[in-house]
Amino acid sequence: MTKLIDNRFVYGADEHDHYVTDGFHIFDHFLTAEGLADCRSNIDRMFGELHPEIASDAIIGTHLIERWVWDLATHPAILDMIEKQIGPNITFWSSHLIAKPPHTGRPVPWHQDGVEWTNVNGNFGASIWIAFDDVSEASGTMAVVPGGHARGALPRVQYEDEHAVFKWDMDLSELPLNLDEIKVYYDLEAGQAAIHDVMMPHESGPNASDIWRRAMVFRYIAPDGELGGSTYYDYRTNEPLPRTFFLVRGEDVHGLGLPRDPFEN
Repeated sequence: MTKLIDNRFVYGADEHDHYVTDGFHIFDHFLTAEGLADCRSNIDRMFGELHPEIASDAIIGTHLIERWVWDLATHPAILDMIEKQIGPNITFWSSHLIAKPPHTGRPVPWHQDGVEWTNVNGNFGASIWIAFDDVSEASGTMAVVPGGHARGALPRVQYEDEHAVFKWDMDLSELPLNLDEIKVYYDLEAGQAAIHDVMMPHESGPNASDIWRRAMVFRYIAPDGELGGSTYYDYRTNEPLPRTFFLVRGEDVHGLGLPRDPFEN
């Protein structure tokens, strides 16, 4: 069985303090070389099976279909990290494979994930951002504002463009005046990862490079929050998949009957 997480991946007191204070943390070591190779092979296969109506930057709910995604998202080393953030009861609710081919991909404006979710709220763990390719500003990687999460939900303005990424955009006047000086890009090598608070303001640009920019995002929340429904779509068939909150560690504290594994018979 392939070993997924590098032995050098550490989430201790220093890493946790940096995450709490600055709202993000970058890990120099995350996937093993073998784990990265397996992930990339599976992603190549998935794109070969992609339904024409599914956009490559919106493959959500992959853990409902792909066992390798589920195994990675629920790896004990990752759940240990999330437990340090939100306690022993953990639900896993979202996976999002985001890809920008070379010389394409639209920019994603400044936003806060936790503000965009209208019916999921509560004690969130960090969002985990895993790079499957070398990523940089040139290839459209994420940029974050250190400490920006501490201000909570920032004001937004309605955006009229029907093709916009979001119906509401962050009011850019709320961002620091020295934004270009302080923002931090996720300059990661393939197999590295970063985490960010769900209230962290962040953006990403188009991919202007000659290589792919492929990344996966995982999201977690304690089971005593607002666990609202949504609909995802099977990337192979475009058939609807209901959002499901899986209890991946601890207790179902409100007796909601939360399932533990999408692959249980």
